[in-house]
Amino acid sequence: MEEIYQYTDKLEHDNILLYTPKAVQGGGYYAKIKINNDNLYIQTPKIFTKNGINITGKKVYSDLLFEREHLEFINFIEKIEDRIRKIILQKGELWFTEKPNLEDIEERWNSSIRTYKTKKFLVRTKIERLLNNLAIQIWDENEKMLSPKDINDKTNIIGIFEIAGLKFSSTSFQLDLQLKQIMKFDNKKLFSKCLIKTNKKKSAVVENDLEKTENFKIEMETDNISQDFTNIHQNLNENEDDESGDGYSEDDDSDDSEDDDGESEEGDDNSDYDDDTVENGQSNYAESDEKKLDNVKLFENKKNTQVESFENINNLKNEKNEKNEKVDFTQEENDKITTNHLEETEKKQHSGILEEVNLEILDTETMKLKKPLDVYSEIYKKALVKAREAKKLAIKAYLDANKIKKQYLLDDIESSDAEDLENFSE
Repeated sequence: MEEIYQYTDKLEHDNILLYTPKAVQGGGYYAKIKINNDNLYIQTPKIFTKNGINITGKKVYSDLLFEREHLEFINFIEKIEDRIRKIILQKGELWFTEKPNLEDIEERWNSSIRTYKTKKFLVRTKIERLLNNLAIQIWDENEKMLSPKDINDKTNIIGIFEIAGLKFSSTSFQLDLQLKQIMKFDNKKLFSKCLIKTNKKKSAVVENDLEKTENFKIEMETDNISQDFTNIHQNLNENEDDESGDGYSEDDDSDDSEDDDGESEEGDDNSDYDDDTVENGQSNYAESDEKKLDNVKLFENKKNTQVESFENINNLKNEKNEKNEKVDFTQEENDKITTNHLEETEKKQHSGILEEVNLEILDTETMKLKKPLDVYSEIYKKALVKAREAKKLAIKAYLDANKIKKQYLLDDIESSDAEDLENFSE
């Protein structure tokens, strides 16, 4: 099965074969290129074309445009070209009357890669014709068939081309690259809408979350308070029911009194028993009254604590509202102050009124000005130093010129320069 190679794949260059060349019309030769006895197909990265698909008479071609970022692909193609040149060098004795050396092959080699605008590369690929159609398939991302007119210089594509063979003559060598398939990609505009995210929305969301949590806490506290009230009422009702079951009613007391009257004749023992039961009943009534008082006190304390918690919650809400009002008020005041200041400055600028400004000098050190005589004396000394240096250079130059004149016997030369040299010595 034929394989399509990408520049990231490991290509075994030793498996590339160059078949025996055959003569073609025009006096040249053509040799097929194979890899493992299969066609050599190369897939490009995502690139552009120079001018889409060009149709000029019988020729149809497309110049694939590569950027600097595609240097790895360019190196991938150059390695294939190196392999073809080595094969030519090996088969030189069989194919040529005189065996060419590597320098001769490289000198006559027309590379498939051409530099374009110093930083780009072009690879020309040929498109074959089949009767009235082109031997190329063009697809979009959804694998929908397109026409060659849909490809232009602004179209982003991925292509597959075949390194079909080698065309050569006595003066040139060149690879035959045939474009077989193209996939077109739409240019999706990422920045068609605003994608910048600010922290304002996040801060607003955080504030809303804090408010929600505070409101939730308040609701939970109110629910707990109401639950406590209901529990207190239930406890009071249960205590009253228990007391009504344990105590004695008036009918029972009346019945007991009647029984006591009937049984008083039987003896003093029964009267003593009745006195004990009366005392026990009175003690039960006293205990029930104490329980009621305790429950009432607990209820009042619980009620007071719940009222205080309600007041605290209301105070928290009021404090929060006051803080918000203060913040809003201070913000409004700052805005008013800034607007008033800007209006005043604009009025002053347009009216041309000069404003007095008091400059405060923080440094306490006093500044002392130099006397004019001291300044002029410093200037004179600097000029005198420069004059002495210039005089030394002039004397040195005069001595060098005089030395040259004597060394090369130039006394007979009459010129204005020589007169100037004599005048300088004087």
